[in-house]
Amino acid sequence: TNIVFNFGLIFGKWGLPKMGIAGAGLASSISEACAFFGFVIYMFFDKKIRTYKLISFKDTNWMLIGRLYSLSSSMVLLSILSLGSWFVFFSIIENMGQRPLAISNVARVVYLVLTVPIWGFSSGINTLASQLVGRQKRNGVFPMVIKTGNASVIATLILSVPMVAFPEFFLSPLFGNDALGILGESVPLLRLLFFIILIFSIGSIYFNGLVGTGAVKLAVSIQLVVSIIYLLYTYVVVNYLQLNLLWAWSAEILYWGLLSLISLYLLKYRRWYRIGA
Repeated sequence: TNIVFNFGLIFGKWGLPKMGIAGAGLASSISEACAFFGFVIYMFFDKKIRTYKLISFKDTNWMLIGRLYSLSSSMVLLSILSLGSWFVFFSIIENMGQRPLAISNVARVVYLVLTVPIWGFSSGINTLASQLVGRQKRNGVFPMVIKTGNASVIATLILSVPMVAFPEFFLSPLFGNDALGILGESVPLLRLLFFIILIFSIGSIYFNGLVGTGAVKLAVSIQLVVSIIYLLYTYVVVNYLQLNLLWAWSAEILYWGLLSLISLYLLKYRRWYRIGA
């Protein structure tokens, strides 16, 4: 749905209005609405799911619902902190001028593509850690996180090494031959991005493993502090020290490095036991 409406609304195909970039936003909203109605239909008509009485309101446990909302609000706050920090980061980069912003946009596309497997592993370890805690097998959380982190690093290396070694070959189809100048200038940043993604592939797993234990409010506090340090570093580097783009992007190493070390410490020494209980 998203792909079809993107094509139709951005370029004005099949009688739809030509909206440009605004069409992409509308297409995303339409696809989310379709997904919502799809889930609702599934809940009503799937026989296997009736065992869980998802649409039954007898004996409603309002206390449990309140606890679920409390937990989910913390999860929403985690997403806001993550995406909000990323938005502010690019707002600061924009102060460096059009050329650094254009190079950063190339790096952003590469970043998003190469981190796809990392997000998959992160979602997986989140679920696995929750299952282990629910089955009273808390001692298995840390080994599982380490194994998943190793798998994430291997998958990331397989995907990222060719991209970083031959950026023009892989990125020219995305940006066109007219952007070869930008691609050439992006090579140093892409090399730095390789190390950023490696740290990301570890830090994201450790952090999501911690979230999966149920220590969500602790995770929110950690991400809040790390995000503030991350943005302050970027702001000082760009606006006060006026260093180059590589120094600005090195904030990502600081961000994921801090998340990795703090999460590893809490998981290894089981500081989440009482908090996540």
